[in-house]
Amino acid sequence: MKAKILIVSLILTGILTNCTKKALIPKDMTKDSRFVGVWTGEEINKENIKLRTWTQTRKKNGRYTIIMVLYDNGIESKKEKEKGYWWTEKDIFFEFNPKIMLGPDKYKFEILSDKEIRFSAVKLDATTDLNNSEQNPDTYSFIDRKIK
Repeated sequence: MKAKILIVSLILTGILTNCTKKALIPKDMTKDSRFVGVWTGEEINKENIKLRTWTQTRKKNGRYTIIMVLYDNGIESKKEKEKGYWWTEKDIFFEFNPKIMLGPDKYKFEILSDKEIRFSAVKLDATTDLNNSEQNPDTYSFIDRKIK
């Protein structure tokens, strides 16, 4: 009996947590068309040993898919795929995967051209993985380049 109560409690907690996280996604989120498309980027650590690359597809419906690949000494060591939501509010870009994040990552952005956008972290979720990067979350920035 205790096992059944525990299982039901865990299921309800999971459902409520997911509903609460989805509430963080604005119903009327602004999807700036300049961000729509397929974008790529990369960063390398100071010792030139670890390279992280990504390809992100942002759709006009506010959904994204990103594939991140980590290379150690030129050899692929890890590949991850993530899906979530993106939107903008004024000069802030938001990215949020409610399945793994507690809240959205927030970035100031600068449109460099129709094919380049610079992002600078304003606030990163505690689950955002900068472990493979030597970037400080307070100064983390990168440039996405549009390929499609």
